[in-house]
Amino acid sequence: MKADGLILALDIGTSSLRSALFDERAERLEATTAQIGYALDLPRGGGAELSPGTLRTAARNCLSQTLASYRDVSELRDRPILAVGGSCFWHSLLGVDARGRAVTPIFTWADSRCREETARLRAELDERAVHQRTGCMLRSSFWPAKLAWLRETQPRL
Repeated sequence: MKADGLILALDIGTSSLRSALFDERAERLEATTAQIGYALDLPRGGGAELSPGTLRTAARNCLSQTLASYRDVSELRDRPILAVGGSCFWHSLLGVDARGRAVTPIFTWADSRCREETARLRAELDERAVHQRTGCMLRSSFWPAKLAWLRETQPRL
């Protein structure tokens, strides 16, 4: 009899990172669940940042815990992992260099330091047209305002 496959899931949230295996009925296998919490950095003026290194470490540790459980539970280790899925917080921005290395913190959806740029973009552009073309509203949680803010505050980036 062929063993049913599993799905490895990784969820990167604003306050924690989780990983687990799910069965063919999309039910989480609790023994494989790992979760590591972390806190947002909150710079003055409305900042809400995460460290890329913190997330990388949390991901490695969660995945190591989940896969160790997978190997340790005899009923699981013969079931192949057929797929990997992931989800993460929306509208966050990470600047990287030409080699893909982080050059900024992760500016989360909650970072509102680009309020002035948001207002300026809304005054200069047709928000409905921008939304139709890009899927982005002219709000501080979306990239256009964050990129305009970075251009103003950190032009070398």
